[in-house]
Amino acid sequence: MDQFTGSGIKFSTPIHESRKPISPTVIGEAIPRAATDLLILFTDFVSESSISQIFAFQIIYTKPMGHFIIVELQYKPTIGARSYFTRNFIRKEDVILYWVNEHARSSSSRTVSTLLINLGTPNTPPKKLITGIFALNQAEVCKKMIKEIDITLKVCDIISKDPDLSKDPKFEAYLETTRLYVEGERGRLAVEEDTRQQLLKIPPNLEVFDPLEMTCEIEFIDKHCSICRTTSHSVRECKKKTQGRGSRSSFPKSSKTHQQKGSRE
Repeated sequence: MDQFTGSGIKFSTPIHESRKPISPTVIGEAIPRAATDLLILFTDFVSESSISQIFAFQIIYTKPMGHFIIVELQYKPTIGARSYFTRNFIRKEDVILYWVNEHARSSSSRTVSTLLINLGTPNTPPKKLITGIFALNQAEVCKKMIKEIDITLKVCDIISKDPDLSKDPKFEAYLETTRLYVEGERGRLAVEEDTRQQLLKIPPNLEVFDPLEMTCEIEFIDKHCSICRTTSHSVRECKKKTQGRGSRSSFPKSSKTHQQKGSRE
């Protein structure tokens, strides 16, 4: 689906290209309605299995963890763009609600995508790949691996204590397979942990080599400070801006404006 039109928003068209100016308040109110329209459109209310989806919708959409944000991505064509963006640009608390590939604006060397994200923290995605978010997500990778290893060992322990299952001839083969699996996972965990330790030594805002050359531009957000990359305050309220008043060194040299397109102070 190239575009989704609902509640006054056309996600395949950048907001700044609209013929008439759109108030950020109107957009902020329309996003949850658009999400509701889409859920109702594709929900089978006759099936009992859809009940859980409806309740999940109430938690995710009507009680957002943070702020709704619309971003435009540009990157080298790849089928793994979503996983790459999730791993390197957003945090585990953030939820991608919609991902639309803009085929009309893309080329053979560059793909353009528009995303609607529910931010789970006050932090906004960086414009380019930096070490900070990758380091945070790397820590989560290590935690997940440790948890999976622990669960596997606990299952083996429970089976070994069962009088019936422990006597099953297949159990010994299962234990051997599990032992090899855990051994391999521990080896991989050591590599991932070493990577995490190395990342801690690198400044979090350092731009690093990006094989996809992915860029992330904010098209709309209700409130945002482009200096601190946060939704907790606006540029007008930024203490860094106040402290640096009279000096241009505190502002990004390449930024023409400190408030992203479609946002308000």
